[in-house]
Amino acid sequence: MSLFLHRDYLTLDIQGIHSWRQSQTMWNIRNFARYDANILNPRVSKLNMDGTAKIYRYEFPVLQWSIGMMQKVVGEEIVFVRLFMFGVGIFSVVGMYFLGNFIFKSWWIGLAMAFFFQFSPLFYYYTINPMPDCLALAAGIWFIYFSLLYEERRETRVLVLAGICLLMSTWAKLPFLMFSILTIYFFFKNMRWNRACVLRQLQYAAIPLLLVLPALVWYAWVMPGWSNNPVTTGIFGAEFDLRNYLGILKFHVTSMFPKTLLYITMWPLFFLGMVGILRDQKHLGWMVALIGITSLYFLLELTTIDRHHDYYMMPFLPWLYVMVGYGVYFLSKIELPVFRKYKIPTLFILALIITSPNQTIQRTKNAWSLEVTGYLTGFVDDYYYHSDILREAVPADAKCIIVNDPSTYMYSYRIDKRGFFHLEDHFPVGWFKDLIDNHGATYLYSDSDKINQLGLSEGLMDSLVIEIGCIKVFRLNTSKKHLNNK
Repeated sequence: MSLFLHRDYLTLDIQGIHSWRQSQTMWNIRNFARYDANILNPRVSKLNMDGTAKIYRYEFPVLQWSIGMMQKVVGEEIVFVRLFMFGVGIFSVVGMYFLGNFIFKSWWIGLAMAFFFQFSPLFYYYTINPMPDCLALAAGIWFIYFSLLYEERRETRVLVLAGICLLMSTWAKLPFLMFSILTIYFFFKNMRWNRACVLRQLQYAAIPLLLVLPALVWYAWVMPGWSNNPVTTGIFGAEFDLRNYLGILKFHVTSMFPKTLLYITMWPLFFLGMVGILRDQKHLGWMVALIGITSLYFLLELTTIDRHHDYYMMPFLPWLYVMVGYGVYFLSKIELPVFRKYKIPTLFILALIITSPNQTIQRTKNAWSLEVTGYLTGFVDDYYYHSDILREAVPADAKCIIVNDPSTYMYSYRIDKRGFFHLEDHFPVGWFKDLIDNHGATYLYSDSDKINQLGLSEGLMDSLVIEIGCIKVFRLNTSKKHLNNK
């Protein structure tokens, strides 16, 4: 059903909410497929002064590299990327089914929980979008499942699987390391009740820690280079503004949680689930631990998440929909005769299943539109409407100067050009001359009349290649005649 509902977007190139982050991911993928398959070197479209693509090491690029290697075989059409991401989404949904089936010992409650999770507006939108957070979420769900399974079976192979999933989740996105709170919780819980099995409890803690060690080594290596990254400083790197904090909290209480993470038909199940988990306290402890750590993460990253970075909220999805599962479970256990006679719980859940897809479709129908593509950064939509023409106007391997791309990824991705980025509406003549004379810049993409006029007056432009909309593409003067100009 989800694949069918996504059918109109499978061949749509990158646009919509958070296109800047998706474009950055796509450049990592593109560079792995075309230029450098070394997984340690995730590159973007910016060129260093030696002409090589700039390396940006943030999350370990296991998702980007995997898609890049796939592209070497099947080609670079966007449909293959979106289908790959849909496969990652299936991994998440199946994980939620196994988790629900384990917690409630009921395949149909697990299936209902997975179904409702699938139509979370946040998850539904990113299901086919290239974001490493999707892989982190999928592996994180399976880590929770295997951790609980180990508590029941005490099989070392299950513990190893849990550690591998935690490794993949943390590799793909560092904040998902917070899910290791389950390991800490069960360690101290078991130590409290069974002090005689100290070695077994140490094994439980040590195996996941050892398996996640490569991710910790990666981040220890790359994090010193994260200059000006608000994720590393959180609220401590922002100026204290109580009114802003309260405004962000209000937005999340009134919009993010009820309308983006959950949706209206999930509200009654969620609140019933709160009653259900308090009555059946078997899984209350680890749920409280998980809720606590994600809430602490949210408060520490409040200014970074703000009102916009919805994908930062993915760590909340597992426990939110386990709570929804508890709502289904609570309904199924109501013993009132009138409920049983008329099958009210069953009919109610079926009604929610029928109405859920439509609610999510209505909530996300504009999420892929050009109108919201640059809402964080501002953008020139001619780069999207005329991307094919702008791409073909210049040789594929040309090094270009691109003016006023606020993200430094979005325009260059759509026109498939690497190069140098100028983000302000003034003309640094010396910088432009240096790029032309010493670093191989041969073309200019510009939507700035001021820069165009000054460039012509300085003799830096050789000829106009194409003008479409507000964008002009110039061939730069590489003969160095401009050196004689004023």
